[in-house]
Amino acid sequence: MGLLTRWKRTILIGGTILATLVFALLYPVVVISLKLSNRPQPGPLIKSILTAQTDRHDVSEIRFPATSWEQVSTPEVPGWSSSALAESKRLFEAMGSDKLLVIHNGRILIDWGEDEKFYVASIRKSLLSALYGIHIAEGTIDLTRTLVELEIDDISPLTVEEKQAQVVDLLRSRSGVYHPAASSQRRQPPRGSHPPGTFFSYNNWDFNVLGTIFEEETGNSVHAEFVSRIGEPIGMEDLRAKDGGYNYEPTVSRHPAYHFELTARDLARFGLLYLQRGRWESEQIIPEAWIDQSLKAYSVEDGQGGFGYCWWVAFDGQLIRGVQLEDGAFASKGFGVQRLVVIPSRNLVIVFRHLATNPWWFPLVKRWMFGPTPP
Repeated sequence: MGLLTRWKRTILIGGTILATLVFALLYPVVVISLKLSNRPQPGPLIKSILTAQTDRHDVSEIRFPATSWEQVSTPEVPGWSSSALAESKRLFEAMGSDKLLVIHNGRILIDWGEDEKFYVASIRKSLLSALYGIHIAEGTIDLTRTLVELEIDDISPLTVEEKQAQVVDLLRSRSGVYHPAASSQRRQPPRGSHPPGTFFSYNNWDFNVLGTIFEEETGNSVHAEFVSRIGEPIGMEDLRAKDGGYNYEPTVSRHPAYHFELTARDLARFGLLYLQRGRWESEQIIPEAWIDQSLKAYSVEDGQGGFGYCWWVAFDGQLIRGVQLEDGAFASKGFGVQRLVVIPSRNLVIVFRHLATNPWWFPLVKRWMFGPTPP
């Protein structure tokens, strides 16, 4: 009887320890998975905020932030209803999202939620597009060069036809190369189904290879270049080159995904730079002609809007699900849900983030769920 009791006690203790370990391991994954499965679309929230603007024609001269953003004194001053914005805040809180930052005329109108550096997912592509604009103007990179000229290949060798894709095709996500890619879960058409330049498919292979080409042609890393050519000139407060990294999947593709971590306030500076057509104060950081080229719709995806050079642009009112946005608006979109939305007709920059908090265990879980991201 005593032996049986000891065995029961041992089994009970062992089972409790095992259950505790399983819970500790699975809890972070469950938290992230539940939050991702309940991803609220920011469209209704953005619509609510836009209807709170009492004078949509108030597009005063932009105030560029100095070392930190200036905040409006009361919402009534720049033509906004404080009572309507209070309703928007209640909606934001009900969504369980992490951050909303709204910049109007270069000053903070809304700053809800905690701000910290966070993995911006596919917003990385718009950051790289800006660097391409600088280097193309300087002659470092040629839009018309082909993959064969650039000696680009992959684990499963590219065909003669695939190698005819040009740099500009990659920027438009129309390369016709449907090789497996790092940091990609999206299904692509069969290899060889579309010649280069003829068909749009949002394709991480194109975007990852753009990173490879950029680093080989410039001799510098994407992250260091972004800090020195864009981050520092526009006064990003939190960005450091070490905030970037790569996701290597050597059995999938030779070309890693390049990743960034940014705060909302720094991302808003990047949005303001594009709102001002590449100009910051008196300095033209990104060529204005590149801004124009980047924000044209070369392809259209239902519900998403048009696609330019790694930017989404409003097309027939479509850009962000749940709200109709006027022509000229554009956005960068990342998994999770991360949104950088710029509405030039209203002098607005909006940064929205869901799943934008970093508990201590997040880097470990992110590595397990999405692959390694070496520094």
